[in-house]
Amino acid sequence: MDNSILNDLTLAENSHKLVNVYQIDSGIFYTGYVYKHNYEGVVLKVYDTYGMPNGFVYLRLVIIDQVDFVSNDLLHMQTKITLADRMGLKDSAINQLKLPKDDHLIYQLVGRTYVEDQMLVISLNNQSDYVEGFIESFDQKGLVLTTIDEFNFSHRNQIKIDYNNIRLIELFGKQLVMLRKSKSILFSRHLKTIRYKRIDAIKRHLSRFSDQKYILIMPKSDDGLFFIGRLKVINDYSLILSVIDMSGQFGGYVLMRFTNIGFIEIQSDYLRLMTEFAKLNLKSGKLIQPVLNADRAFDHENNWFIDILNQASMLHRIIRIQLHNGSSQLGYPIRIHQNQFVDFKKLDHHHERLFTPEMLPIDQIEQISFDYLGTLYIQKRLKQNHKL
Repeated sequence: MDNSILNDLTLAENSHKLVNVYQIDSGIFYTGYVYKHNYEGVVLKVYDTYGMPNGFVYLRLVIIDQVDFVSNDLLHMQTKITLADRMGLKDSAINQLKLPKDDHLIYQLVGRTYVEDQMLVISLNNQSDYVEGFIESFDQKGLVLTTIDEFNFSHRNQIKIDYNNIRLIELFGKQLVMLRKSKSILFSRHLKTIRYKRIDAIKRHLSRFSDQKYILIMPKSDDGLFFIGRLKVINDYSLILSVIDMSGQFGGYVLMRFTNIGFIEIQSDYLRLMTEFAKLNLKSGKLIQPVLNADRAFDHENNWFIDILNQASMLHRIIRIQLHNGSSQLGYPIRIHQNQFVDFKKLDHHHERLFTPEMLPIDQIEQISFDYLGTLYIQKRLKQNHKL
């Protein structure tokens, strides 16, 4: 074991400094505060990309490559944490954890998860995939996990896991807490997936679809990224979806041309699960963040691509556009030319500065995502730095 890693974790815990913890042979890193550590592993209180608490993570020291105390990423995250607190953002994560002892951290975490009947995610040695599920039983040597599959409820299994085979555990995060609240759904009967791929079939079904029901839309060019939400408006060429994120909270809007839709789903296990998330958030008052507008109205007669680009230009709002060639750009439009072209200022990779405007044909824009939390953070930071 690298003693410098242990020393860095000790410093981070004692000084209560925000850190990034990087893994060996993995691009995934965690941002948070060291809650407790020993010579075997560390428990981090982690934050999501918006600076909101997102539960805890346990990592064995042998998989840690580096503990980073100073970086632009950490400065941005500290700003996000402050902003999230100031704006009163709502989350479902469990943010308090009692671990009375400094040793046997995995055993204590497993015990706490079992008592509260919460879900956890585990990364095992020599396996690239994670397993997630509920603990059926545990002892001093290991646990029995009932695994679940959010996309197919019939895929359940029981596996024995030795503590020595565990590399990493995620627990008490927003999505995991929502999964626990939806446990009865997870263990219910598998639903047959109903999916439509042809544009005429998609239009036909969506034109008579209730705006209160959730649908899943898979774009053609987004590498597996999909949207779940409720239909706001639809015409012969495009639609606007009011989106929810992976924890069932309102996540802004997406405007999409039908030519960019790979398929839609109107029934599936995952769709049923996300609908339950949204219902639970609505009931608890956490569906909509206080800084977002989930009640926007859109005129059925207008050209929505022109409208959204004009509004973003006038109000200096950051949007994400996707072009016909599959490329995606984050930035803001500065002017529209004859409703045919837009001068678009693209943001750099670190979202710190804007490039020289590029003129783009509006009919080549297949998709616009707007009014979501990520764009709000970027706008605030750019305005603070007098870049917007």
